[in-house]
Amino acid sequence: MNPYDVIILGGGPAGSNAAARLAQFKRQVLLIDKGIGEGFTGSSARVQNFPGFPEGISGPKLMERFRQSVTAAGAEIKEGAIESMDVAANPFTVTSQGGESFATRAVILATGAAFQGHLVPGERELRGAGVFSDAHLEGALVAGGTVVVIGKTQEACKEALLLARSANRVYLIVPSSKLDVPEGLVRQLQDKKIEIIFSASLKQVNGTDKVTSVTVLAAGTEKEIQADGVFSYTHDWQTVSAYLKDRVQMTEKGIVMVDDDMATSVKGIFACGDIICGRPQLPAISAAQGILAALSVEKYLGTLS
Repeated sequence: MNPYDVIILGGGPAGSNAAARLAQFKRQVLLIDKGIGEGFTGSSARVQNFPGFPEGISGPKLMERFRQSVTAAGAEIKEGAIESMDVAANPFTVTSQGGESFATRAVILATGAAFQGHLVPGERELRGAGVFSDAHLEGALVAGGTVVVIGKTQEACKEALLLARSANRVYLIVPSSKLDVPEGLVRQLQDKKIEIIFSASLKQVNGTDKVTSVTVLAAGTEKEIQADGVFSYTHDWQTVSAYLKDRVQMTEKGIVMVDDDMATSVKGIFACGDIICGRPQLPAISAAQGILAALSVEKYLGTLS
């Protein structure tokens, strides 16, 4: 059997857009993905700030539209996880956890990043509908409202200050008796819009279609705080990259290193999406990276003809 022109690992916004674009170039494309609801976007209650959807769209619905674009363009889709990759020689070999092996002349890595740790009730269910991960990217969605920030690091404090510019009120929930930040930053936090609650933890995010409040445990007592948005900086993210087994250059946290053309350290292997930054990005950004990777792959395949 002839090798595929390109195999794309991961079917989120990055991988799906790459697959659709390369299929439009009449390339033989295989997209391997765990399933629509497995990735960050597909498991989000709501995706905001995506072009063409001014009021937002549910994550599963957005991913379904991506899949429709992939199949309409002529790409093949297989559901499953990746076990390993052999990149010693081209064609490369990709092996799924089910034991199937596929040969390909190029690979795009787009398996994303996964949350490591414990989520409180409501945190996953309301992701994108008030539960956010980056104030710079999503803070405007809660402008004029009440926001809860959880964390004790410089990142959490700086994000609280950023949110205070547009929010009506900010609660900084600190899971410690003090902040791990310079004194100068502590003084900046003494803003009338910011209330700091020390030795506290998030117990639950409340709401049906969107966040309405959070339940916080402080001084042994649970307290409900009315809120429009929640930004937690106590979580850790890890790229889905164990299958690579250091086949390409990566950081200690598993972030795949790429150049301006989305090319990795191995010729013929490219990467895009959350696997190149180690944490969730706006789906629109990941989608754009997928298109860039596809264009680079098309140029690369042209050199092999």
